[in-house]
Amino acid sequence: MKYLFILFYMATVAADYAVYMRYVSKLSVKTLRIAFIVFASVTDLIPLSIPSIMLFVTDNTPTVMNTVMWLFTIYIISVLPRIAFYVFLPAGGRRRITLILGTAVAVSVASYLIYGLIIGRKNIVIKETEIYSENLPKPFDGFRIVQFSDLHIGTLLNPEKETRALVEAINASHPDIVVFSGDLVTIRHSELDERRMELLSAIDGPVFATVGNHDTGIYILDSVSLPKYENSRVLLEKERALGWTVLDDTTAYIRRGCDSISVTGLSFSDELHEFRHLTDIPDFDISHGYDGVPEDMFNITVSHIPQLWSSIIACGRGDLTLAGHVHGMQAKLRIGSYEWSPAKLFYKEWSGLYERDGHKLYINDGIGYVGMFIRAGVRPEVTVITLKCSEKGQNSLKGIKKRSKIPF
Repeated sequence: MKYLFILFYMATVAADYAVYMRYVSKLSVKTLRIAFIVFASVTDLIPLSIPSIMLFVTDNTPTVMNTVMWLFTIYIISVLPRIAFYVFLPAGGRRRITLILGTAVAVSVASYLIYGLIIGRKNIVIKETEIYSENLPKPFDGFRIVQFSDLHIGTLLNPEKETRALVEAINASHPDIVVFSGDLVTIRHSELDERRMELLSAIDGPVFATVGNHDTGIYILDSVSLPKYENSRVLLEKERALGWTVLDDTTAYIRRGCDSISVTGLSFSDELHEFRHLTDIPDFDISHGYDGVPEDMFNITVSHIPQLWSSIIACGRGDLTLAGHVHGMQAKLRIGSYEWSPAKLFYKEWSGLYERDGHKLYINDGIGYVGMFIRAGVRPEVTVITLKCSEKGQNSLKGIKKRSKIPF
């Protein structure tokens, strides 16, 4: 992913230079030429300033991370509209209609990004779907699972209001169980302080949680003062103090009447780190996560990254797999029923509901944000999944519908 961004950055700088030489340098108004040089130079320097900042700090504290994210947010808002405008220049040079059209597109892109910063990042959408399975015991017909993911509580702009809105959305969905599919924090366990723990403790219902890559402490810069394993240990203690059941290559059982279903959470191992953003990953042996689980029992598997789905299916598990991680890369365009996101370049399954060989996967778009404070077309999501018993040959998936939004 970082190499793609480097290519994008180099192409942007090259485009700025080409536009200046072909068009801007020929403008008769000197002030416009200077304004272009200053604006393009300052914004093009932003990505270079970020690694420079990291060189002069001893640790990536919340203040440092917020500063970096604000810089990248400003960069995206300033660069993408500019690139959109450039696309129209070769078609007509200085022709009036081309300039008007390019300006309109650039303004639209900027408005979309600013909306994602001001509104989109904090409007929680509740999505509902029904999943049918022949393997589901009849006592669990109508069983409601509420899923949330990727809270990234340390980089929320208004953590108290956003967390409170999340808890209200979960409780309003009347869950039988709540599933959290990883990335509770962004860098370190201290992001989950007492006040935020108090807010999360108000979730009404049993919560089953798994570990995401950001929960493991691998992004801590000063790993001497806080080793990653110590960070993970303390964070898991805090989650258990909330009353959550943390599933780290372990399984919990839920009983109704004379029947049971299993909920297995897969750990985020060190080996997974280098593959976390790759489309194709090696087949991982995850069978130990299902030790003792009856093979014919309906199984819900919680995996932070969706790329483990093939390995889960290969184990014959995961009647339903719940994942997160992707966030839809916090940018999504919709044209009718068609959706496109940069996430499609990196992930085979990246958002929403999928089915393969009778196994279902749901990828939640997450709550928080990483890298930038923008959610353009990818609103924070709480998912309500209702399990249904099905007869052989019955359609096993129902469409996703949005029930409501909860702004703050």
